[in-house]
Amino acid sequence: MKLIVKSMGRKGRGLALLAIVLIVAQVLLETWIPSQTSEITTLIQTGEGSSAAISGMAVRMGLAALAAFLCACAAGYLISVVGCESTRVIRQALFEKTVGFSSEAVAAVGASSLIVRCTNDVTYIQTFLQDCLQPLAQAPILLAAVFLRMSFQNPVWMWLGIGAIVLLLGLLAYILLATLLLFKKSGHVRDRIATTTREHVRGIRVIHAFNAEEAYGETYERTNRLLTVFYEKSRKIIATFSPAVSALLYGLSVLVYVIGAHLIAGTPLSQRPEVYSGMVAYVSYIALLIFALVNIVLIMLYIPQIAYAGIRIGGVLNTPDAIMDGPMEEGKPGETGSIEFRNVSFRYPGASENAVSNLSFRVRGGQTVALIGATGCGKTTLLNLIPRLCDAREGEVLVDGLNVREYTLGALRGRIGYVPQTSFLFSGTIRSNIAYGEGRFHATLERIQEAARTGQAEEFIRQKEGQYDAEVQTGGVNFSGGQRQRLAISRAICRDPEIYLFDDSFSALDYKTDSHLRKALKETAAGATVLIVSQRISTIRDADMILVMDRGTIVGQGSHEELMQNCAVYREFAESQAREQVAG
Repeated sequence: MKLIVKSMGRKGRGLALLAIVLIVAQVLLETWIPSQTSEITTLIQTGEGSSAAISGMAVRMGLAALAAFLCACAAGYLISVVGCESTRVIRQALFEKTVGFSSEAVAAVGASSLIVRCTNDVTYIQTFLQDCLQPLAQAPILLAAVFLRMSFQNPVWMWLGIGAIVLLLGLLAYILLATLLLFKKSGHVRDRIATTTREHVRGIRVIHAFNAEEAYGETYERTNRLLTVFYEKSRKIIATFSPAVSALLYGLSVLVYVIGAHLIAGTPLSQRPEVYSGMVAYVSYIALLIFALVNIVLIMLYIPQIAYAGIRIGGVLNTPDAIMDGPMEEGKPGETGSIEFRNVSFRYPGASENAVSNLSFRVRGGQTVALIGATGCGKTTLLNLIPRLCDAREGEVLVDGLNVREYTLGALRGRIGYVPQTSFLFSGTIRSNIAYGEGRFHATLERIQEAARTGQAEEFIRQKEGQYDAEVQTGGVNFSGGQRQRLAISRAICRDPEIYLFDDSFSALDYKTDSHLRKALKETAAGATVLIVSQRISTIRDADMILVMDRGTIVGQGSHEELMQNCAVYREFAESQAREQVAG
């Protein structure tokens, strides 16, 4: 509830308060009508009321009913506005929070769980606000008003109402206790359903290639069946509520008439009209009472699900920021494009060993530096430490002569053009994907075309229908691996950064395209610092400096010729690739 109230804002809370005022007016009008019914009944039985007086009272009752209806409609509209705006705020807050997550935070929560929390769980909150907020506010006010009216009636009717409340509260306690644990468990299973579905969509080609449709279907079916069991159990428990309420309502109606008959029989003849009128009014009051209680119980049935959704959403929003902004926007004069590692070590959460250890080297602005090493030796981790996709646990990483922790994240990452190991494209067009690298989506078509030419993407773009306006599906699945790499490289080039980070970004390119791209990049990005991760000797041999990594440490540093002389690990890479080329 705290999350909901906070998301409303000052305007939302004002509208909610106005809605409550309208609901109070609606309840007062609704509870006033039975008292008038009782009075009319008394007048008719005693013959003391004229036809005009009774007709006037009926007109006033009709106007009161109309006013109650209008108050209910206005309150419902205001609550809908508040509910929609609150869920918009929650969704926006979740988006902004998750966008700022480090890769470690995403891994800790789980990508599929984040998706479920940002979609399904927010939908539960929205449903609660739109469908339950009005009856939630109305029910206690209606209960209070009914009991106040009933207090002027025979005490027997009061005790009968209290007995009905006790029975309904007992039923409510049973349902809540029985379903709370089930809803909590179902949340974890929904995350598993989302994970399985996400893997199926992303890995559809692998599933087809290995004829694994049946096996994967069985995996999904097990999770789906488990979720179905949870829902079946909870719905079986909840299904007992409606018959129980109906039985209570009918039972109370019978008791009212039985007790009323005894009360009337034991009352002097002159007072019987008053007792009968009170019983008529009580029947209306008890109907309003049951209506209020039913609303409360129905809302309570949502509470376990809403509470757990709120906990899951709060878990995301309250996750502390692992990577905080620094105060600086600019580096040191004369250090543009420089990168330095000073005894840097990093370990992923839960890992028993460091991913990289005691890394120390310096890159001058404008140099091209290559990293090579076996899979899992820490090359990607080293690159990720520069834009602070993860933060060093020990030592310092400096960019432009300043510790990366001292920059604002925007200023630091604005200096960098990053091409990750897995080339990812966003849904949209080729133009929008390349312009994404400009940082503000304001790149001109000329700039986009120039970046595409440098990235060796122009040739296949020209062959596409619509060319730069050709559609790109989510993840770029309608492009080949090499085309995705070239578009991702073009995106980084379009940004015109002072530092390029290429994480094995040429692996899907043929040797000819690789060579042309590096040549064009050298001309276009003259003066920029370039860090390249690659397994190809041909890609990195002309670099100003090559860093050879093994098991998270740098075991060789120098030019190609120097490393061939004094680094056994590098020499083994070179000789192995030479043998493969000869054999090929």
